[in-house]
Amino acid sequence: MTDTDATSAGNERYARASDCMRQLEASIKAFFEKGAIPPGSLVIAYACVGRTQQTPYPGADFLKLSASFRERFEGIPIRPRLIISNTLSI
Repeated sequence: MTDTDATSAGNERYARASDCMRQLEASIKAFFEKGAIPPGSLVIAYACVGRTQQTPYPGADFLKLSASFRERFEGIPIRPRLIISNTLSI
């Protein structure tokens, strides 16, 4: 694998995580509007992406993505927290 391939693979991983942000946003907003999520709730949004490297998500990329995710809920009285991993444990 060349450096270019590694960078492309990394960008694809990050794109998958950011792609699911729209889905998570829509679901959380719908649950809030229907009253399933009460005002003031801590909402943990778990993005499970199929990647095999860099766990946990790289610092600067995660901070940027997490800030972008929180901004999607401006004006909605919830406390969203984003978690990104390649596994989901309940």
